[in-house]
Amino acid sequence: MALIVEPTSGKGGNEWDDGSDYENVTKIHVRGGLEGIQFIKFEYVKDGKMIVGQIHGVSGRGMTQTLEINHSDKEYLLSVEGQYDESTGVIQSIQFTTNKNISDILGLYDGTKFSLKETGKKIIGFHGFSEKHLNSLGAYFIKHPPIKSKTEGAENTGIVFDDGGDYDGVRKVYVRYDNTVIRQIKFDYDKAGKVEYGRGHGEDTGKHYEFNVDYPSEYLISVEGTYAITHPYGTKILRSLTFKTSKGRTSGVIGKPTGSFLLQSEGNAIVGFHGRHGGSLDGIGAYYTPLNSSPLEKKEAQGGKGGNHWDDGFGYESVTKIHVRGGLKGIQLIKFEYAKEGKTIVGPTHGVASRGFTQTFEINHSDEEYLLSVDGYYDESTGVIQSIQFTTNKNISEMMGFHDGTAFSLRATGKKIIGFHGFSEKNLNSLGAYFIKHPRIISEIGGAKTTGNVFDDGGDYDGITKVYVRYDNSVIRQIKIDYVKAGKVESREYGNNTEKHNEMQFKVDYPSEYITSVEGTYALTNPYQSDIIRSLTFKTSKGRTSGVMGKPTGSFMLHSEGNAIVGFHGRCGGSVDGIGVYYSSLA
Repeated sequence: MALIVEPTSGKGGNEWDDGSDYENVTKIHVRGGLEGIQFIKFEYVKDGKMIVGQIHGVSGRGMTQTLEINHSDKEYLLSVEGQYDESTGVIQSIQFTTNKNISDILGLYDGTKFSLKETGKKIIGFHGFSEKHLNSLGAYFIKHPPIKSKTEGAENTGIVFDDGGDYDGVRKVYVRYDNTVIRQIKFDYDKAGKVEYGRGHGEDTGKHYEFNVDYPSEYLISVEGTYAITHPYGTKILRSLTFKTSKGRTSGVIGKPTGSFLLQSEGNAIVGFHGRHGGSLDGIGAYYTPLNSSPLEKKEAQGGKGGNHWDDGFGYESVTKIHVRGGLKGIQLIKFEYAKEGKTIVGPTHGVASRGFTQTFEINHSDEEYLLSVDGYYDESTGVIQSIQFTTNKNISEMMGFHDGTAFSLRATGKKIIGFHGFSEKNLNSLGAYFIKHPRIISEIGGAKTTGNVFDDGGDYDGITKVYVRYDNSVIRQIKIDYVKAGKVESREYGNNTEKHNEMQFKVDYPSEYITSVEGTYALTNPYQSDIIRSLTFKTSKGRTSGVMGKPTGSFMLHSEGNAIVGFHGRCGGSVDGIGVYYSSLA
């Protein structure tokens, strides 16, 4: 059943209701004029068909803008924000946010703010009030549907169990295990604020372990584990489990694992490798860089009131140059230059030049310098920014202007600035920014950390086009990677190569596809008597995997970026043979 959020914003108009019997919102048409939003119209999806809603309001002189939501690519609407005029009761501006994008501000950025959003839910329908203009807007929200994972471990032995995914969260996990296998698993769920106690799956024997989850402020987000063909069963059986929550807590390893690892950084692409090797691949680590689709954070304009709204957008890689002109009344104008696909994009001037002085601050994008924050002061009486200062990962600019007034700051922990927006007329009134995650993070090595020879390709590549892995019946013997740098392919290889080894190759469709994770297994291996990598599995931004390269000891990880685990399924007999989960979005 949909949650109805009552209309917020202006008063007046006639009531309308598009209903809530839809799967998704797919298109939004907004027409704005001098007095605010004239009308709004929505298109929905129902049973795979397009449903075109009615026009709410009246069309006059103005401009119509359309936002498309790619339902087929699993894009959905999360929230609506805007402003309305309390005196006229008309919505002045409106902005839509999906799980993949943020629309422009449609209309005139002025008035009292309103917002429609519900944690963990998406919008499937609208209602509100309108007459000659759009007066107010409400929405229908539903939970994101759970996504069922495949069963990890045994796929066709044991007895099937399935708790379903119709829960709000997991409250507690119970695990029983002995020296060889996981014997039993049981879960306590939350549904509509009440605890539902699950049944035990497997035999009630062995050591007992409990892991509490502080729902609703905490969710279970991943399950990692290992499995192996185990005697006397002669089939795959779960050996260990590790649970992780949205607060970063883990259960610790429950059971007796075989060695496993996962190289993954949420929202990042792998652009380089490092590790250890000898006659075989002993250990491997990775370099990460944010995907272009990294979650974007918009900081609202800070500073004084007044001026006309402007927006340079956020489709850039970095800010490269900033021009600031100051005068007796404060900052007269500001202009930014950006980097995009190797080219310089010169933005428009925001403000008006008069008697004063211009200062320029350069950011060396080619030397991996990027903008972290903006600080300054503004005059509350005039609404004009008086001074401004910029901080990069390598430098701090001078304070440009007069060090006087009320302080403001634009910064986001762990993120860099890639674009600006704000308000200006004869002077710069206020400034806001778009942030994305910082580039390039180095992981620790998975596998051997002290044996073998160190190799390090660095992280200064744009992407990866191909991976080659050679292996025999015991270990990975060689790895080779084809990188892309400035449009050219560069190859690197490590370990020993003979004709007797098996070889697997994995192609990546760069630049539209990136490697996002590397999963593998390792074990203490004869005759080396040290940890050696046994298998590798690569996953891309398109969801493709290389398949298992090598001869693994069993391992797995159940994780879905941005989702909470709300249910379990799997197989069990005298022990827990396999396990899968249900995910629900945290967005």
